[in-house]
Amino acid sequence: MSAPRDETLNRVEDFSLICRLGALPLPWTKEGCPEGYPGHRMVIKGRLFGADWEGRIDLWSVLPVCLQEGDKVRVKVLRAVKRVARLSKTHYTRSHGPVEKSWQVDLGADGSEEEEEEREYWRIESCPEAAKERGLLQWREDLEEEVEVAIGKKILFCRNVRGRQRNGRKGKWGSLLILEDVQNRIKRVGEEIEDEE
Repeated sequence: MSAPRDETLNRVEDFSLICRLGALPLPWTKEGCPEGYPGHRMVIKGRLFGADWEGRIDLWSVLPVCLQEGDKVRVKVLRAVKRVARLSKTHYTRSHGPVEKSWQVDLGADGSEEEEEEREYWRIESCPEAAKERGLLQWREDLEEEVEVAIGKKILFCRNVRGRQRNGRKGKWGSLLILEDVQNRIKRVGEEIEDEE
């Protein structure tokens, strides 16, 4: 199934680095790729950890082969402003009353409303064989709050997702990190890097 048609109005590159791929939480897939797209995608959502979730990370590989752990690639983090179309419908539930559901459709679809959205996505590209990797793309999971600790590594870039059960049981965090090797350093997300004594 291909993704609904939209229109890219602007694109900005936030980050670019040659990285070695670590283990990722999901397989690469063709599902949701536009028709004729040569590569694969991976969508990591907080619902990996439960029905009550937040956060989404979109990875797009332009390479025709499914990437594997240990591959060397260029990772770019981009922000794009897109014009999208949505349809909305109100459902009535016994426990929550009226609940509005909205989903994206092709631009120009009957009854849809158009709006602009900013989206972030991670683009995975090939790199020269002789290029030296500067980082590691790594997935981590944590039962604690939104704090990831990397001992002996410097966190260059990070995005988080979270999920838990609807009954309120403690949830879980997942973090997609780009790490750089740095000796004797510790970094927590959102804090300054400090030298370890």
